[in-house]
Amino acid sequence: MTVYYMAEKIAVPNLTVLLFGVPLALIPNALLSEGFQLFVGQSWSALLSAYPKTVEYIWLFGRMFGAHMIAIAVLIIAITLKSFRRGENWSW
Repeated sequence: MTVYYMAEKIAVPNLTVLLFGVPLALIPNALLSEGFQLFVGQSWSALLSAYPKTVEYIWLFGRMFGAHMIAIAVLIIAITLKSFRRGENWSW
């Protein structure tokens, strides 16, 4: 198995992290509200009407988490596709 082929296989899970981070950063309401309802058993709108500042904090936290996921995924994909392919020791 060549290093080139291994690099592409290693990059696939990082692409999934990137693809999950983008909607989380852009539209956290769509992802976080469903998870809230499944976890707590209450509707998202009930939380929004009772505690609007808490919902804003959850949205901010979700957006920041998505932004961090995007940044880390882009960095790891770049390392995998560039340095790992070259066989640089630090990328292992």
